[in-house]
Amino acid sequence: RAFVSDLPDNEEDAAIAIWNGVLDETTSAATDFAEVAGVLESFGLNAEAEPLHAKAVEKDPGNLEYALAHARNLMHQDRAEEALPQFERLAAQTDNDYFQDQGERGMLEAYGALDMLKEKHEEWEQELQANPNDDVKLARLGRMYERLGDRPKAIGLYERCAELAPDN
Repeated sequence: RAFVSDLPDNEEDAAIAIWNGVLDETTSAATDFAEVAGVLESFGLNAEAEPLHAKAVEKDPGNLEYALAHARNLMHQDRAEEALPQFERLAAQTDNDYFQDQGERGMLEAYGALDMLKEKHEEWEQELQANPNDDVKLARLGRMYERLGDRPKAIGLYERCAELAPDN
């Protein structure tokens, strides 16, 4: 941000244009868009980075890192409603535990920002009652209780989860 913030106001746009100018819609790879988005974010230019994150996800929809970066960027801009589908997609996938966990944590953050935690809490409690031995639902509800500050309840759910799926 140092070099961008040192520029006169009218030149900041020029610096952003230079960064964006290294990209070509048809020939640049998803990684190129993601890298330039990361550079812009490092200078605090989240709004300018967002369309580049979106393009990286569009070009490589299977890349979970790009999806997470895009969702986090949207959250930094207080755009939880737009971030939520990205977080839900990450939470639903089962190929990578780290990104699944980040998706679930992001969902909780987005639900909090959208004032939906209570609604989701009740929904997830009902889902767990219907299937009390579902270790994925147990862990998800445990994270919900963690988020709500009820550590004893979260620990109890995590312990049940460990009993059901000791290898997870």
